[in-house]
Amino acid sequence: MGCGGNRAFSPLLRSLGSILRPERRQEARRRDEASPPRPPPAARRGAARRGPSRPPGLREEARHGPASRAASAAGPRRSPAGSASPPPRVPAPRPAGLPFPACPAAGRVLRDPGGAYGGREVGGMESVVFIFSLIDCCALIFLSVYFIITLSDLECDYINARSCCSKLNKWVVPEVIGHAVVTVLMLISLHWFIFLLNLPIATWNIYRFIMVPSGNMGVFDPTEIHNRGQLKSHMKEAMIKLGFHLLCFFMYLYSMILALIND
Repeated sequence: MGCGGNRAFSPLLRSLGSILRPERRQEARRRDEASPPRPPPAARRGAARRGPSRPPGLREEARHGPASRAASAAGPRRSPAGSASPPPRVPAPRPAGLPFPACPAAGRVLRDPGGAYGGREVGGMESVVFIFSLIDCCALIFLSVYFIITLSDLECDYINARSCCSKLNKWVVPEVIGHAVVTVLMLISLHWFIFLLNLPIATWNIYRFIMVPSGNMGVFDPTEIHNRGQLKSHMKEAMIKLGFHLLCFFMYLYSMILALIND
């Protein structure tokens, strides 16, 4: 037999040799007891995929670098004065039942940052003041339109002078009171710009009502309305007041919206 026969009988020969030589068998048993136990095949395959393991110190150094390891060995970091750095700030717990954190500015009086009110405190009465002023301004606008329509009817001879003057004189006192109330309200609420804007018109209305000559029917007199161009002057005055009240309307509207937003 050739080499194939030697390969077939080699395990048999080794087993016979181990039986005939007991000292070799004891040496192999001692070698197996001294070597560490081998892990199961599945663990060996996982270790082969992960690669060689490192000691804990080497793993931290590989993750953060040698500088962080040296800093951790040096102890807690201290400020230049020698005191230890403060611990990290922990947010305060939120009270139960609140969907959002409590706002520290809740309930604080807001300020208009140097705007139309000069940086004054804006409270809840601001919106009430401007809502009333807006309603009053709308009434004054309708009165100005009514004066213009009535005077244009007199100019076109649709009505006589006596009927026209009696209609207009009934609304002179409400116009004076409405404009004076808004002016005084702006003075009390310390809106200086709007107060100074309304003051000339309010003063003119009061002056014209007080300086009515004795014996006249009122501010509008039928015996004098056609003399010296008074009809044209009354018409021009009514149109100027209409433009002024329209300007005040948009000013009050803007101020009311701003006050409501601040509230």
